[in-house]
Amino acid sequence: MTTHEDDVIEEAPPSWVLRTPTRRREVWPLPALAAALAVVLVVIPVWLGGPVSIVVGVLSGVPVGVGAVMLAVAGRTAYREQSRAASWRFHVVGTVLGFGAATILALAGLVRGHFIGVGSGGVFMAWQVFQFARSVPRLDRLVAAVCATALAAGAVTLAVLGVVLPDVPEARQAVWIGPGTLVAVLAAVVAVVQFRAARTAPLE
Repeated sequence: MTTHEDDVIEEAPPSWVLRTPTRRREVWPLPALAAALAVVLVVIPVWLGGPVSIVVGVLSGVPVGVGAVMLAVAGRTAYREQSRAASWRFHVVGTVLGFGAATILALAGLVRGHFIGVGSGGVFMAWQVFQFARSVPRLDRLVAAVCATALAAGAVTLAVLGVVLPDVPEARQAVWIGPGTLVAVLAAVVAVVQFRAARTAPLE
C-alpha cells in the first residue's frame, strides 16, 4: 500500500540549476565564445582603422573580455562545488554577460554606423529573451530591462548627435538618425515589458 509521501511528485529544479556544468568540458565553451567575441570587437576596428572605430572597439572588447574571464571562473566554481549557490552565481554572471554583450554589440555597431553590428546585437538580444525558461527569475527580467534601457538611451543620444553635429559623416549620420531611432523605440518597448514582467517574476 502506498503512502501519501509516495504520491508526492518532487518539484523539478529551476532551469538555471540544470545548466550547471557537470563535466569539465562544459565549463569552457561559453567563456571561449565570449573571449573570441572580445577579440573580434577589438581586432576588426583596429584592422579597419579610424580613431573612432579603434576607441569604440577597445571600449567594447575590454568589458566583454573581463566578462569572459568572470564566466570561466564562475563556471569552474559551479562545476567543482555543485551547489545551488555556485549555480546561481554562474547563472547571474552568464545572464549579465549575455545581455551586456548584446547591448555593447548593438551600440558599437550604431556608433560606427554599421548595420551588421546593430542587427547582430538585436538578434542576439532577441535570442536571449526567447531562450528564457517558462519560469524566469526576476534578476533575468531586470537585467534585460536595464540593458534595453541603456541601448535605448544610447541610440537616442546618437540620433540627437546626428541631427545637431554638422561634422558627422553622412553615412554614419544616416544610421544614427534612421536605424538608431528605430532601435531606440524597440529597446524602450522591451525595457517597459521586462520591467513590468519583473514585478511578478519569481526571485529564483
